Amino acid sequence: MVALAQRLFDAQLLARDLQAAMQSRTVIDQAVGMVMSSRNCSSDQAMRWLRTLSQHRNVKLRDLCAHLVGRLPGTPAPKRLCPRP
Repeated sequence: MVALAQRLFDAQLLARDLQAAMQSRTVIDQAVGMVMSSRNCSSDQAMRWLRTLSQHRNVKLRDLCAHLVGRLPGTPAPKRLCPRP
């Protein structure tokens, strides 16, 4: 019975993690599209640029991308970016 409860807990945890990953991927893809448009570059070049910016600012890629996407007209104001601890 305990093993079954543990498997159920693990499955729920995995489902939550996968959902979070899908949400992060969406905002990253949107930011890549924005960079491609503004810098007239390929998706690979845009992703490299975003990764480099993320590393230089010491913020997670998904947070950087959410900030960029949040700056679009008609979207809620983005949170202030803080470096990773």
